[in-house]
Amino acid sequence: MSPRVHEPTSPRKKNRRADTPVRPSAPQGREAHESRSPRKKTSSPARRLSGSPDLKQEGVKPRRKKAPRIGAGATAVIFLKEPREQCLGRLLKIETAGVWVRGIELESLDAWAREVARGESAGLGLHSLFVPFQRVQKIVADERTDPIPSFAERFESIAGRPLSSLLDE
Repeated sequence: MSPRVHEPTSPRKKNRRADTPVRPSAPQGREAHESRSPRKKTSSPARRLSGSPDLKQEGVKPRRKKAPRIGAGATAVIFLKEPREQCLGRLLKIETAGVWVRGIELESLDAWAREVARGESAGLGLHSLFVPFQRVQKIVADERTDPIPSFAERFESIAGRPLSSLLDE
């Protein structure tokens, strides 16, 4: 008896009939990429109707409005809880324990703007305070939302002076 040579077979080949043709395996790696047909880039229906060029095809990135940074030096509205208050001011420092702000309560902003317009210095004014994060509900950048002006623009229209010049003093 001659020794039998054992040839490894895959499970797929074991169950195949002898008359079934073997499919070629799919190309791998670089061959797979080159064998695919290139996709045609189409623009959106809105772009086709408007007649504007497809920005992706030309390699031009659309310009986005930059989001304001909420950090030290930014003018922001801080919503507080227990007691419920709103404060407008310049963020001086943000720490893990809370926020340092130089500002004024939002309820008294208009009255203070009228005092500044009349040239009065006694009465309402800015104060520096520390607010622990337990009281902070949210911090929102003071920015214009068309057609609504920001609080800084509203202050300037009443007082005749920019709010930033007073926050820097």
